[in-house]
Amino acid sequence: MYSYRVRDESDHLMTIATGKSTKTEAQAFVMELYRTGKLVPEPKATVPTIEAYSADFWKFDGPRVQSTLLRKRLTPAYCNSNHRTLELHWWPEFGSLPMDKLTVRDIEALITKKTKGNPAKNIKPLSTKMVTQIVNAMKAVYTEAVRLGDLDASPFDRVQAIQIKKVARNILTPSEAADLLGRPENFETPVLWALNLTAATSGARAGELLGLQVKAVFKDRIEIRAVKRSKVGLVEDTKTGEKGFRSIPIPKQTAKILQALCQGRKPDALVFGELAFYETAQSLARALEKAGIMTNEERIARRIDFHSWRHFYNTMLRGKVSDAALRSTTGHLTMAMTDNYSHQLDEHLDEVRLAQNQVFAQFVVEDEELPNG
Repeated sequence: MYSYRVRDESDHLMTIATGKSTKTEAQAFVMELYRTGKLVPEPKATVPTIEAYSADFWKFDGPRVQSTLLRKRLTPAYCNSNHRTLELHWWPEFGSLPMDKLTVRDIEALITKKTKGNPAKNIKPLSTKMVTQIVNAMKAVYTEAVRLGDLDASPFDRVQAIQIKKVARNILTPSEAADLLGRPENFETPVLWALNLTAATSGARAGELLGLQVKAVFKDRIEIRAVKRSKVGLVEDTKTGEKGFRSIPIPKQTAKILQALCQGRKPDALVFGELAFYETAQSLARALEKAGIMTNEERIARRIDFHSWRHFYNTMLRGKVSDAALRSTTGHLTMAMTDNYSHQLDEHLDEVRLAQNQVFAQFVVEDEELPNG
């Protein structure tokens, strides 16, 4: 195979293959390049770095997300979370690397690093679910780059999927829940007691409760219109429900307790105050110990945490109301379910409310026992 040498505009000597196997063909090829002024190849366009290309990719008000919103729903919280993922996990490792230089080995090395952690540096391993989310945040960038013709191929297409290890949560027994929630003094403050009681009797997620505002509390229901996200704050868009909104009926005693917490406060105030996420899990763990139900070690072994209240709610109501009614309040919807149950029916709410007042009566206190603060 013959090649020729030529100097570029910067006087750098270049060796360029002709693709010809005989001298005669190579000479003819070079002479034609000379005749047409193409002897010195045009410089290749500079390939942007990974950080430069993906800097605005997940920004909610950026052009990429706004274009995507025409075809599917993306929430600000989801976009902010993915942008933060790039900042924390991708840019420090590969931010200065050109987009076309990232390899399958690079990606799989990052996966291994994140799943194993680094005990010597006190870096804990991440769950396979979290690592999958990290991979997907950048995979979306490369998929779009290929679609737009900015890259010929994506290395993510050849990365083997991670097997997500699901750790099943457990729940308290009805008698344990009654012992715990039936005595407000088990909790460090009345607000923490009310938070756990509302979680148990509404099935709302921790972020939904931490983002619950006074204006969203009514005498027979709460409305999930905003959610508090870790490192993001209050976002007026939730994980599920029609356009990020759903209504959840609440039993009478829970409603009275929430009304007491809301009394005299501004509509935009957070019902449970400025609680941090760790305080939700901590409140349950400490209350279980104080009530003598289980130690923290026993709780961890049983895989019970604050999100277990959501599982508890589903378990207690399952079979007592229709699955459609239950899903309309929990927001447990696949895409198919979203199509079928995107409009919440009033009879669903009435059906759930009646069952709530029957099922959760044992977990609440009488009016004269309500806390003052």
